[in-house]
Amino acid sequence: ASCDLVICISQETKEDLEKLILPEVETPGHIVVNGWPMERPATKPETPPTGDEPPLIICVSTLGYQKNHHCLLEAAERLWKEGLGFRLELIGKADPTWSPRVIARIDELKASGHNLSWLRHVDDKVLANRYGQASFTVFPSRYEGFGLPILESIAHGKPCICGSNGAIGEVSSGGGCLNVDQNDPHSLAMGIRRLLEDENLLGRLRKEALGRDLGSWDDYAKRFLDRLEEISPD
Repeated sequence: ASCDLVICISQETKEDLEKLILPEVETPGHIVVNGWPMERPATKPETPPTGDEPPLIICVSTLGYQKNHHCLLEAAERLWKEGLGFRLELIGKADPTWSPRVIARIDELKASGHNLSWLRHVDDKVLANRYGQASFTVFPSRYEGFGLPILESIAHGKPCICGSNGAIGEVSSGGGCLNVDQNDPHSLAMGIRRLLEDENLLGRLRKEALGRDLGSWDDYAKRFLDRLEEISPD
C-alpha cells in the first residue's frame, strides 16, 4: 500500500490488486503491467520424430490443486477408451497438499495399461528433450498469475491446449494455442482429439508458435528501468 510503483506480470494481477487492495488505500501508488518474456532455445525447435510410437503429449506443471490434473486425466482416459493412441507425460514436482490424490489416479490408469507416466522434476536438458519429442502440450490449469509453461511450449514451437480465462488467456492469445474449457473433461478431450487427428490444424498452430515474438530479458529490463524513471526522474 505504501509503494510508489507496483509492476505486475499480467493484466489480471493488476486488476485483482485494483479491486481487492486499492479501495482500502487512500493514496495508492502507480500500478503497471510488464509481462515476462520467454527467449527461445539456442537450438532450432525439433520436429517430433515419426515412427512406431504413438504421439507424445506433455503437461509441464506442479501437481497442485489449481493445475487441474484430474480433469486432464479424465479427458485422456476417455480418449484411450475410445481407441485413440497417444502417450501422456506429466512433468513437475509434487505438491504435498494435493499430489497424493493425483498420484493415486496416475497409478490407477497405469495399472489399467494406459500409456501414462510422471517424470517428476527434471533438469533443463531433459525438459528440452521432452519438448522436442512432443507433438503438443496441454496446460489445464484453472488459473495463473501468468502462465509460464504456455510460453515455454510456444518457445519450443509446440502448440499448447489451455484455457482462455484471465492471465492464461493473455499469454495464449498471441497464437500457437488451442483454447478450450479446461474445467470440462469433454472440452479438453475434444481439444486433444483435434490436434491428434487434424494435421493441418496442428501445423498451423506450430507455425503460429514459431512466428510469435516472445520478447527478451533485455527488453524486459529496459521497460522495468523506464518505469522506475517515470516515478523518479531525478
